[in-house]
Amino acid sequence: MSQANYSTTIHMDCETVIARLTSQLTSSGFRIVRSFDLNSARSSYTNLPCPHHGKSFCDCQLVVLLVYGEMAVPASVILHCHQGMTQIDIIESPNTHHDNNLVDFIQQAAGTIDQASMIRVKQDDNSKQ
Repeated sequence: MSQANYSTTIHMDCETVIARLTSQLTSSGFRIVRSFDLNSARSSYTNLPCPHHGKSFCDCQLVVLLVYGEMAVPASVILHCHQGMTQIDIIESPNTHHDNNLVDFIQQAAGTIDQASMIRVKQDDNSKQ
């Protein structure tokens, strides 16, 4: 059974988080493969019920990124996006051995994006006053 070794929720839309995470990881030499994209998978279906919205407009997105470091086994990063929030989970299977530096680097990259979103949320809150 797989489990999340790391989970965080970021106050930022999905594609922005994916672009920033991908940019940080690829610029550090990691290879990224977008192995699943919910919006692409459901593009040919209409009126599918959403667990968050029922049958109304659904802004949910689920993306799986495989992040390859020096070892052949990738780390799986699952991003679930809904209403301008993105949850990031790094999933590891107990039967596989990942490069610990890879998982640490993904966590640091996600943390950097999370800090940037917190600053943006605080700035948005201040502008409302």
